[in-house]
Amino acid sequence: MSNAALETAIEAAWEARDTITPDTGGEAREAIEDTLNALDTGSLRVAERQANGDWHVNQWA
Repeated sequence: MSNAALETAIEAAWEARDTITPDTGGEAREAIEDTLNALDTGSLRVAERQANGDWHVNQWA
């Protein structure tokens, strides 16, 4: 999934967080696993320095 798709899926999962359990599958599970993997490998960061020196925070991550 692209970062934009991950963001959308993670935000949807957050809104439905009361229904997510260890047994949850489907798009929510895939998005959570893909996000954790991207954070672990460094391809996604919670905060990124922009070219102009400002910081962008990926709050969804």
